[in-house]
Amino acid sequence: MESETQTTPTAAARSVTNPSPIVRRLLVATMAVESLLVIGLTLRDFTLSTTLTSTFGSITLLAISGVNAWAACATWVKSDSWLAASLLSQFSVAVLAGYVVLIDIRSPFLQFFFSDWAKPFCFIPINVTGLACILGSIAVFWVFCLLRHWRGPIPAALKAIAALIPLVGFVQFWIQTDYLPRTSLPLVDVTTELTPTGKMGDIVRLDAKVTINNRDTVPVNVGATLMRITAYPQAKGKPDQLSNAIEFGITPSRAYRDDPLAIDGRTLLYANDVLPAGSVLAAGQSNTFHRVVDFDSRAMRLARLAVDAIFITSPRIAKVYTCPPPPGIPASHPQYSSDDGKSFQEAISKFFVDLNGARFLCREIRLVPRNVIHQLVGDRPSFAVMAIFSDPRYQSSEYPTLLMMQGANGKYQELNSSQIQKLSDANPTMTYNNMAVEYSPSEESTPGEQK
Repeated sequence: MESETQTTPTAAARSVTNPSPIVRRLLVATMAVESLLVIGLTLRDFTLSTTLTSTFGSITLLAISGVNAWAACATWVKSDSWLAASLLSQFSVAVLAGYVVLIDIRSPFLQFFFSDWAKPFCFIPINVTGLACILGSIAVFWVFCLLRHWRGPIPAALKAIAALIPLVGFVQFWIQTDYLPRTSLPLVDVTTELTPTGKMGDIVRLDAKVTINNRDTVPVNVGATLMRITAYPQAKGKPDQLSNAIEFGITPSRAYRDDPLAIDGRTLLYANDVLPAGSVLAAGQSNTFHRVVDFDSRAMRLARLAVDAIFITSPRIAKVYTCPPPPGIPASHPQYSSDDGKSFQEAISKFFVDLNGARFLCREIRLVPRNVIHQLVGDRPSFAVMAIFSDPRYQSSEYPTLLMMQGANGKYQELNSSQIQKLSDANPTMTYNNMAVEYSPSEESTPGEQK
């Protein structure tokens, strides 16, 4: 009986088989290097953290670095918990490496081979994704090797980790209430009204009303907004083909009317921003704008109020820059940012003219990386927001009008459809084009003449 009481605790203490000293030293060296690399990522990530989501990511990186440091020390001193700590550390590194690879796959520019950030440190063609693949493969190798040494019951450390599984419910709540709203399409409604309020002779006073409501639970950034009121003459316009009314091609659709509107002689009655570009709509905020214009009911057939608007969910807007010159046009000046003061204001007000003769103003919105992984992968998403004042190719369109192009790393028209789709999925935006309402005078709709 005495011998049994002495051997039982010894068997419990020897729940693992010890690897050779060389294997142990290699494992310690691996975890020490991983800890240093991840702590470097952590410090860099904390400088980028601006939201709860990004702060949570920084804390996760800090935890991975701490686990690797703890596992390295436990393995070096041959602690009883060295195997559980090592397994946890290598599993977390493998997951982190998989996340890096996933981010690169979802980015518009895959960079498995080389990246500029690695030039000062590497003499071989490798980038952050390639390094993650190497470290992840080593971590997976160690996981399988360490599992071979596993013997006996589950240690208390892993039991404590298993006890944290109920926190998954909290994570799910956080994803539904914070993460998804910040990474989904903006929920912004735009409504328009154009109603007569009075009449003097043939002049009808029209009240143009635009309401913008953010029904989302998070703030929304305003890329740009524009309202315009255009009057069309009594003359009959040139008929258009019915097939052009559906935008199945690259060119914008043109509305089909049985009694077409005349393009020649139309008059722009009013045009202005609705909300300042770069402003923020708070969650639940609703703004209503009224403008009054005079409409000549004898000379004009109808008036048309149209709104263009661009909204961005991302709170990661860094700075606003002047746009790079269009393709084929030599750069006449460098890009200025909103921090450049007078130089930026002068440059942002200059018209661009592309090779097709289109005249437009442009501002480039650049986003801050979501976290250090996005920064190292190297994709720098941006939006080119243009106010187009004329385009010889689309003379039937109303001007001015808004257009937005998504880009990355300073490239826009060079992107293919797959790259643009990846950018749209990662950086959701809502664009309203030509949200319009029309008014045509009649005896029933026109108020009585004011005296």
